[in-house]
Amino acid sequence: MAKTTTEAVRNNDLVKLGQEYFDKYENARAYPAKAIGAFLGIDVGSPQSKSAQDWMKNLILEKITESGMLTGDVNYQDYDPRNPTKSFPSESMPFTQYGPGSPQTMYQNTLGRGEFEVNPQGGAVNWSPRSTQYDFPVGGFNDIINKGGVLGMLSNKIVGGPPKLQHYVPDVKVSTKDIRKAYSTGMMQGTKVARDISNITNKKKNRDTGVKNKDKPASNLKVAKAVSSRQPSAKAGRLDNPYA
Repeated sequence: MAKTTTEAVRNNDLVKLGQEYFDKYENARAYPAKAIGAFLGIDVGSPQSKSAQDWMKNLILEKITESGMLTGDVNYQDYDPRNPTKSFPSESMPFTQYGPGSPQTMYQNTLGRGEFEVNPQGGAVNWSPRSTQYDFPVGGFNDIINKGGVLGMLSNKIVGGPPKLQHYVPDVKVSTKDIRKAYSTGMMQGTKVARDISNITNKKKNRDTGVKNKDKPASNLKVAKAVSSRQPSAKAGRLDNPYA
């Protein structure tokens, strides 16, 4: 991709360059918009750009490849290796080394550390609700957000009940083909789980093309059972793994 306007004109790549700048703008806008909305008690949802979705998808697939598990977590050291721990960013660095308009900075200031689960048949990535809560360490501005924002605090005084925290839930989708590729190159290469996922992919492909598969594909229950029989890798170090 062209990196300058001159190169873009020379390579007829202005559309891609425009998309790149737009994505950076969307990323840089997402986290202050979420913070302001949460402070006021107005839920603005989970804004993210196309580049941010692609970045998170690739990160999740990379983790599946490395760990051999369909569950895991994304953390602050994924966003920036300079962060001291997986659970907290550096207080002196609100932006990552990739810049304020990067997917890494956007997710660091919205999702934070998140726990994910991927369906063997693909689809939307599931996120643990406790890990998507938009909350912060207590103190000052953060206390208002942690209590549901200005409107939320007012509502709590009138109606009562616990504060209603907002969530940031990344909209990320992976296909069976993506999962199959991750397993074929990762720690589970050649295992029963990888073969079961391969059968699911072939079944879907044959159904779409009208070709009958002679080998009976594994059922969803069989795949789930196969995945559940796997023990998490010591290298992975994942949180609350439902397949373990």
